[in-house]
Amino acid sequence: MSIRLKSTFKRKLGGTSGRESSSKAQKIDPKASSGDGVIVINADQEVVGTKPTSAKNSRSKKKTTQFEFRKIKMDTKPTEISSSKMFGGFNKRYKHFSPTLGCSMTFHIYFPPSPQSLSKKFPVLYWLSGLTCSDENFITKSGAQRAASSESVALIVPDTSPRGLNVEGEADSWDFGVGAGFYLNATQEKWKNWRMYDYVVKELPNLVKENFPQLDTSRASISGHSMGGHGALTIYLKNLDKYKSASAFAPIVNPTNCPWGQKAFTNYLGGNKADWEGEDDKFLADQLMPHKFQEACKAANVPLLLRMQPGYDHSYYFIATFIDDHISHHAQALNLP
Repeated sequence: MSIRLKSTFKRKLGGTSGRESSSKAQKIDPKASSGDGVIVINADQEVVGTKPTSAKNSRSKKKTTQFEFRKIKMDTKPTEISSSKMFGGFNKRYKHFSPTLGCSMTFHIYFPPSPQSLSKKFPVLYWLSGLTCSDENFITKSGAQRAASSESVALIVPDTSPRGLNVEGEADSWDFGVGAGFYLNATQEKWKNWRMYDYVVKELPNLVKENFPQLDTSRASISGHSMGGHGALTIYLKNLDKYKSASAFAPIVNPTNCPWGQKAFTNYLGGNKADWEGEDDKFLADQLMPHKFQEACKAANVPLLLRMQPGYDHSYYFIATFIDDHISHHAQALNLP
C-alpha cells in the first residue's frame, strides 16, 4: 500500500501536538535556549558539564566531594561524520546537538551530483522512517539515491527519536520510546524530550537552511514508511504552506484505533483521548487501516492516490521496489513554478 498527495488543496487539519539520572554522568535539564546553558549529558554524547574535586574541611578533616558546573556552549552546528559516493552524488551523515530534543542527533543527506550552474539549488525530500529504525535504514536499504540523482532532488533523513537520555522504560519495548518517536510532541512530563514534530518541522529545516546553501528548503516535500508514513501525512496536512507534496509507504493512518498508535499516544499524550487530536502486509488490517484514511480524504474532498500492491510485505524490499515512483511524484511537484 502506498499513498501520494499533492498540495492542490488548502484545507488544514488539526492534530496532536524525560529526563533521568545517568550512571555515567549526573544530568541537569538538557533544555536550553539557543544551545546555551548549564548542561550535563552522559559520556556517550561527549558532553562534560561536571568536574569532581576533593576538598578537606579544616575542622573535621573529613573528605567531601564537590561538583563544579560550568556554563558551556552546545555545538548545534552539524558535524560531518561519514561520506560515501553513490550514483555520482554523496551520502553524508551529520551529528549535532538538538536544543529541541536535549540530546545529540544524527541525520543523513544525500546530495545529488553537483549541477552545472552554481546558482542552482536542489529541492529537498524529507524521509521519515518507521519503528525501530535510525537515520541509516533508508539510506542503506532503499536504493532511493538512483532516482534522486536522476531527478536532482536531495534526500534528508532524520533519526526516529531522541537517544541517550536514559529515561526509565525508553528501551523496554521495540514499539515505544527509543526508535519510536511517532513524529509528535509529547505532553507528558516523563517524555517531554520526545518532540519529534518540532524537530522535523522546525529545527531540522532551519539547520539545513543555515548550513547547506546548495539546498533550497523553500521547495520541500515529505515521505515516510509505517510510523514515518503517519508522520509524513500528518505533518503535511498541518503544514500545507511548507511542503509541495507528500507520499507514504504502508502508513499508520488511523493511529488512535490501532495498538501501535494507542500505546504511543497514551504514553506520550496521556490517557484522555480527547487530547489526541502491500495486500500481504501482515499489519494492514489491524495496524495501518488505509480504508479509514481513504474515507476521510473522500469526505474532505482531498485528492488521494491509494495503490495496493499485491504480494508485498512491510519491509524495505517493498520500499525499494516502488521508491522511484514516489521520488518521481515529488520531483514533479518540487519543480512546478
